[in-house]
Amino acid sequence: MSSASLVFYLLCVGFLTGLSGAMLPGPLFVFVVSDAMRRGALSGIFAMLGHAAVEVPTILLLVLGLKVVGVSPVFYVVGGGALTLFAFKMSYDALHPKQQPQEPTRKKHGGAMLGGIAFTAFNPGFFVWWATIGCALLAFGAEKLGVVGMTLVVLGHYFSDFGWYSFVAFSASRGFVVRHASKLQLALSAFLFALGAYFLYYGIRLGCGSS
Repeated sequence: MSSASLVFYLLCVGFLTGLSGAMLPGPLFVFVVSDAMRRGALSGIFAMLGHAAVEVPTILLLVLGLKVVGVSPVFYVVGGGALTLFAFKMSYDALHPKQQPQEPTRKKHGGAMLGGIAFTAFNPGFFVWWATIGCALLAFGAEKLGVVGMTLVVLGHYFSDFGWYSFVAFSASRGFVVRHASKLQLALSAFLFALGAYFLYYGIRLGCGSS
């Protein structure tokens, strides 16, 4: 694989894997929908800036941890298992969609950026995602291109975060719900399942080879 192809590949893996967290319905999603209906389409961008304020230190701590302990097969096995579970959860949500809120439900929040910080910092699922899937993703990037590889998968991750939530906020600000999200979730769940199965296989093979 050429250098340009590898860069594009890592960006795509980071982007598609990042959607596994971004598209799962949760408190941050509900907040962005509600806030965008009051403040407009820019709510998605400002909420993601707040989200990134919590996420970037988390990523730096994980990168530092990988540098100290190295890439372990356990990261791939745990991350692959979590990815397959996320894939099943995403496909279930796509086949059993829940009605999204039609009017604001959190008027008391002072701003989209503060909401992004709060709904990230106090969401246990955020830390679980990074401790499992995110850690495996960083390890994958590190093995391919070192620090540059980790940077590329993180960039891909942020393309998915900002892209998805900008679209969600724009949709909400125009008074219509996100269309065809369930079809996108089903397609993405297939990719996540395949990537999770690969991580599991790779982690087990790496563990057997190092034993």
